[in-house]
Amino acid sequence: MAIMTIVAMAQTNPNRLIVVNKSGGQSGFVMDRIDSLMFRNVEGEVKADVEYLGYEKKTDGSDVIRCSVVRSESCVGFKILMQPKSMINPYNTEEKLANYVDKNVTTIYTQDFNNAELSGFDFTIQPNTMYSLVTVGVDQYGVACEVSRVDFTTPAADLVGNPSVEWTVVNKTKSNITLSITPNADCAGYYVCRFDAGTAEQQLAQWGAFMGFSNIGDMVKSWSRQMYTATALHEWNDCSPLTDYEVYILPVDANGAYGTMVIAAVTTEGQGGTGVAEVTITIGEFGGDEANGYWQKVLYTPNDQTLLFRDMIIEKSAYDAEWNENAILDYLKQDSPAMGWNQYEADDAQWSANPNTEYIAFAIAQNANQQWGPLARKEFSTPPAPGSVSKKTPIAQRLNIAKTVKGAVAPPLKQNNSVRLFEIK
Repeated sequence: MAIMTIVAMAQTNPNRLIVVNKSGGQSGFVMDRIDSLMFRNVEGEVKADVEYLGYEKKTDGSDVIRCSVVRSESCVGFKILMQPKSMINPYNTEEKLANYVDKNVTTIYTQDFNNAELSGFDFTIQPNTMYSLVTVGVDQYGVACEVSRVDFTTPAADLVGNPSVEWTVVNKTKSNITLSITPNADCAGYYVCRFDAGTAEQQLAQWGAFMGFSNIGDMVKSWSRQMYTATALHEWNDCSPLTDYEVYILPVDANGAYGTMVIAAVTTEGQGGTGVAEVTITIGEFGGDEANGYWQKVLYTPNDQTLLFRDMIIEKSAYDAEWNENAILDYLKQDSPAMGWNQYEADDAQWSANPNTEYIAFAIAQNANQQWGPLARKEFSTPPAPGSVSKKTPIAQRLNIAKTVKGAVAPPLKQNNSVRLFEIK
């Protein structure tokens, strides 16, 4: 039997030059191909101020956006891009937006425009939708510099008739909403989607760029999954008690054009009482293995006065070193959109945990008047792992804020790799 040993040698002579900008983007160069490094100074702002002048639909059905672009003295040229605002918003710093435009647009214009016509788009411009015009100035060295941006809304569509719907609440409980929705004579069909009250715009901001939604109508149409053409009952059984919801109903006309969004506001029934809301903590089974990770079950049981409650565990050593009861209270009382943050029934939670480690479980409940009860606390120790010596996790990793059976990670933003967005003249 031969034993091979591989020794990693430290690289003492770098052969790559990596330049990293503030937005996290980087450019790499092979050192042998670099002739020299130069540092230059460009005076003043390198910017091409863009102004939206209007929208026009030609007789042939093509779309035209009119704008003006005026360069600053140090701006040799500019790149210009137009996309739905929902696609642009994720690039929330000038550096990120300049880098996005620079990478996705190849054409550089070297003159000002008083009344430019943008046409030849490689996407459909939708009515009543917010768009962004963005320019990035380019200096004499070809470097993308300052950004100018203007947002505008396209005109509403010319609808066939007045498509709309009527809705009524058929039933609502602490966990259920049932609506009856009826389209009118001008409504060829409608799409429907439920949101937590006030979160539809947030959902568009989160998912618009990734899923290609130009507006809330696109999102409702996609998430509705089908178009309804007649009176129908729509039921949601996964609601939370005493929670405000908004059901977005999108009517469309005979041509499929979006009508005015109808928003049905509904609040579910509450639960609990006006007394003291409390939670009982029971330590359950410990399990798992070294390969797949260890876990600890903790049962949190609210009393009959509870509207909602929140729970957690933390390593005792981390609590003693970095936390206190007030900090735990502040943490549990803060509102959070994370899945599983609010609990409404007994919670048999399964937490990731280390063997042979001391923990503290906490919980706090709120009654029907939204008053917090006392903080429940239970200390416990996990058993040793069979046939192994457990390893402590560092303090920075000790606070487990998401249950292993709950939560989700949003996918990354989809990049637009198109290099031909429109023509300008």
